[in-house]
Amino acid sequence: SSLILPGITRQTFLDILSAKQEVVRRNGELPYDSLGNITEAFITSTTKRITPVYKIDDRCLQVGKDFCGGPITRMFKGWFDEYVENYYQKNKK
Repeated sequence: SSLILPGITRQTFLDILSAKQEVVRRNGELPYDSLGNITEAFITSTTKRITPVYKIDDRCLQVGKDFCGGPITRMFKGWFDEYVENYYQKNKK
């Protein structure tokens, strides 16, 4: 969407996804009406990396106090964390 900021964390994550064969990525706007059909969502952030979304409006996507995202979000978080660790190891002095 044109309303999404082109952040470096988001772009890095999209690059990681492009390199993975397990994921079919589709770009485009998600109509508000279709939010009722999703089971997980996440945001990207420089400080929080991949962060699960717990609630959209009044609809909880996941319940429980130890919420750490659904299986897809956890997989994406693992890929991103691995990228960051590899980048750090490669570039540390």
